[in-house]
Amino acid sequence: MPSTEKIAVVALCEPGEFEWQAVLLMSSVLAFLQDEILPLVYCRRALLPLIHSRTRAFFDDHGIAFHPIDPDFKENYPEGNKLYACAMPRDVSRTLFLDTDLMVVQPTNAQEIFRPAHVSGRVTSDWMWGRTADAWRPVYADFGLRVPRMRLLRKRGEEMALVPLSLNAGVVAFEDARFGKLWLETALRIESGGLVADPYPTLDQIALPIAAARAEMPLHLLDPIWNAPDRMMQRRPGAVKFFHYRRLKFLLPSPAQAIANVLIREFTAFDSLAEMVAFYEDQGATSPLVKYFPG
Repeated sequence: MPSTEKIAVVALCEPGEFEWQAVLLMSSVLAFLQDEILPLVYCRRALLPLIHSRTRAFFDDHGIAFHPIDPDFKENYPEGNKLYACAMPRDVSRTLFLDTDLMVVQPTNAQEIFRPAHVSGRVTSDWMWGRTADAWRPVYADFGLRVPRMRLLRKRGEEMALVPLSLNAGVVAFEDARFGKLWLETALRIESGGLVADPYPTLDQIALPIAAARAEMPLHLLDPIWNAPDRMMQRRPGAVKFFHYRRLKFLLPSPAQAIANVLIREFTAFDSLAEMVAFYEDQGATSPLVKYFPG
């Protein structure tokens, strides 16, 4: 029988464009996740004063706790904020992390993502690092581990090659709250030891399967419907559960725009996606610590 234990839904919010994304994400979570959930939002402490009062009001109105985090990477590494958010203590053991530029697009049981004693995620579609076992071997070896045997057959240029598993860290789920701390600790050790020549921006993805191996938690590979790219949303909108639109220019022409408009009218003080985006473009703060993406 499916577990009825509450799920902590963890997300990030930072000043500017990521505020409307966080509001849209959490609106979709409240509307469509049919589980018992504990929605939690995290922001770097130094950026909290820049969060707009309307954003705070949204979270307050819906009983969503807003917490500070204090990342301590060697460099400004916004993609790594999720590691600190997932590592934060909480009473709920099951954690579902969702990237800010993502939305739930239909009624969904998130418990389907979880598998006991596993770490769940979708195989990365953009192989930015670790294209061979030789790349992964010294990193695993530093933790006293062998590269796991499971491989994927992927195309590299004109050739096919077997490559070690790597997960996209946009949707990650685990049932043991201690895993979040291990994921963070693994990333910091990789960074401090110089185990990867250029660890950014993929340090979170590099550390994820290694942390799973350290915890003796196999990887549970999710169907792409749980972390769907734009092309899937366009071709198979009825199948998608979580739409990872990434940028506004991919959300606007997609079938999800109409869903976003309904969510915004229902859960916020805005009348449409266009109005909400325009508001934050005009009123949202910016910071050199935040990595903004055009369009």
